[in-house]
Amino acid sequence: MQTKIKQFIRYKNREKIGVMVAKKVGDSVKISWSLCNKMDYFDPKFGESMAEARIDVNRCPNIPSSIVDQLENFKKRSEIYFVGCHVYFVNSKINDNTLEKSMISSYNEILERVMPREKYSNSHLYNTKSIVVREH
Repeated sequence: MQTKIKQFIRYKNREKIGVMVAKKVGDSVKISWSLCNKMDYFDPKFGESMAEARIDVNRCPNIPSSIVDQLENFKKRSEIYFVGCHVYFVNSKINDNTLEKSMISSYNEILERVMPREKYSNSHLYNTKSIVVREH
């Protein structure tokens, strides 16, 4: 038996736009996801790496309503595949503003795992204006 399973997230026209990953960690199974930015093209390996990194740091953005049904179906599939394990989604909600720095730190850690800064220094992910990605 594998320790992880994955499934693509598809848009209405069956175009692949993301990936969901369920990974066995101890006696439980964590589910995470990664969606392609609308301005980018879908890269299955990058998406899978991003979803796995989110499992490792136990942080995930809030789930968009457009993929809730697909995630619920994937959770049911994971419960069947990993019989006897507690299956749950990686933490997707942050209600406390004091956790904002922790979110930025987690985001930085995920980026470093998936996109080393030296290799992708020109990426728009590192130059975002909505949050401070790096503190120098």
